[in-house]
Amino acid sequence: MDYGTALSLLRIKQLQTRVFERLLQDSGVEAFNGPRGWILCALWAEDDVPIAELSRRTGLARNTLTVMLTGMEEAGLVTRTADETDRRHVRIRLTEKAHALEADCERMAKELDASTFSGFTEEERCAFQDMLSRMASNLDEAERRLKKKRSGTRPSR
Repeated sequence: MDYGTALSLLRIKQLQTRVFERLLQDSGVEAFNGPRGWILCALWAEDDVPIAELSRRTGLARNTLTVMLTGMEEAGLVTRTADETDRRHVRIRLTEKAHALEADCERMAKELDASTFSGFTEEERCAFQDMLSRMASNLDEAERRLKKKRSGTRPSR
């Protein structure tokens, strides 16, 4: 069995995480680490979102995300507030301190992209990103099908 694609993607993820961590260290950004950086990126794209939506965007389980958000709240990066229309739901908002870090993170993301795509033509880069997007959509759909299949086979109580 060929695990080439899965292992290659895992290796790329691991390497990008290590390079991003090094960029953070070299830039003197101590307010967040790689995983917190991904959460911040998701919130910079759209702030003030329910925790369930943030979980979907980051791919982090809600319990993992909740633990990470506690640390980010203690670091002054996010706030959690009850949803105004449904107080059972929690919304996540960036603080001014987090907004002030966006330019540094954007610069490091560009540097990471430059390293990742070194030697690629613009057409290759666009084609690759399109393929990755399609792969993610395919896997999202597969996950939905599997969840639906699993929920359909559960015995009723």
